[in-house]
This record gives sequence, C-alpha cells and structure tokens, in this order.
Amino acid sequence: MPLSRFCLISCITLLAGCGEAPPTRATITGLVTYQGKPIEQGDIIFQPTDKAWSKFYAQGKIINGKYEFVERGPVVGTNRVEVHGYKRTGKKRLDLAGKNLSEKVEVMEEVVPYIPPEFNEASTLTTEISPGENLDVNFNL
Repeated sequence: MPLSRFCLISCITLLAGCGEAPPTRATITGLVTYQGKPIEQGDIIFQPTDKAWSKFYAQGKIINGKYEFVERGPVVGTNRVEVHGYKRTGKKRLDLAGKNLSEKVEVMEEVVPYIPPEFNEASTLTTEISPGENLDVNFNL
C-alpha cells in the first residue's frame, strides 16, 4: 500500500471518532395537574438550560395527567419545562390537517389549549434531572 493511501486511511479513521458525544439522558415519570385537576391530554417538553445541549430537548405526551420517558428522556442536569394542555370543547370539526382537497376528510372532536403561557411559551418552570430513574417528578400548576 502506498504511503499516501495509508496516510489518507489513517486520517479518516482518526476523524471518524472526533464527534462530540451525546449528552446523558434519563428516565422520568410523573403527573401534571392544572388547578388541582389532571391534564387530560397535552404535551410536556424538557429543554436543557445548558446551551451546549439545548438541541437535545425531550418532548412527550400527557395522557390523563401522566407522562413518561423511558427512552430518549430529558438530558441530565437542569431543564426548563413547558406544559401544553388541551381540552375538548364538545364541538365537532373537520380534520383538514395535511389533507388534499381530493382526500376523504374525517370529523374530529375540537380541542383547544387552556394552559396559560407562563407554563409553556413563557415558562420559568425548571427541574433538576438526575442520572438513571427520576420517578414521580410531578408538576402542580
């Protein structure tokens, strides 16, 4: 093998291992309530406050007040928390999301957001995530 080819292969091998290791993530479960009642359906987002890891957020569903991250949970450390809750209005509407005019349109139950911005877009909620399991990390809004 010529020396130049050997050098090229060696450089490629060395550079392949130079990527930044992903952050440590944790398992987390808990309950989310608003004004003392479980949030029937919604989303919860954990955003690392460390700017180096901010792209490694975790987003999951809240169902009957419960949420759970088993895989790809929040990054270990301090996380900003956003809670989005939706409630049924009792009205029906057409589900046009992502549909072409030629596609069959379904009728669905209308839901509207009801959690104030101070718990989602303008949230100042934070929590500390420890390595391993974080059980019963509850948010009473």
